[in-house]
Amino acid sequence: MVQELKLLEYYNIELPAVTDKINRQYYEPILSLCEEAIQDAIAITKNGDSQSPAKIYTNFCMNLLFSIKHDIAGRQNIMLPRMISLYEKEKTGHDCATCDGNCKVNRVDVNALSEANTVIVDSLCRLHKLAIPAYMFTQQIDAYKELRYKMLSLNTALLELFFIEESVLFTAVVGLQAHAA
Repeated sequence: MVQELKLLEYYNIELPAVTDKINRQYYEPILSLCEEAIQDAIAITKNGDSQSPAKIYTNFCMNLLFSIKHDIAGRQNIMLPRMISLYEKEKTGHDCATCDGNCKVNRVDVNALSEANTVIVDSLCRLHKLAIPAYMFTQQIDAYKELRYKMLSLNTALLELFFIEESVLFTAVVGLQAHAA
């Protein structure tokens, strides 16, 4: 997941390989990290003061984690298959303008995906502002520190993913959709 980003690798391979690589290197690990962070957040929520700063941070985390999980699962289960379908149609010379099928169903709205990326990044920035500063003299429980670490890792992974999606994946899809139209 978080590693040296070699963007040129993504430009030099076919779209199905790009989608597979993104799925393996980003979507699956992000979903796994979300699940782990949700379990940590649930454990923190069961203990402690209901109005503590850690509890407020934790509640925001849980809401954000469920949103991220839902978004990434949607990309994995709906967006990637549609992209592959567009790629296969282009490779076989399919002309959506003259076919009897319902080709509009296979379109991918990259603008909506970019907007979703922006909303997630904005939410992660707000979450960071809610965090208890590490330099405070208050004692923080280990579970809270672990949750913060996971959320920072998730932030880094999502920023990398969104950069790759917007610079490689969405560009390829826009080209395929322009050809199919």
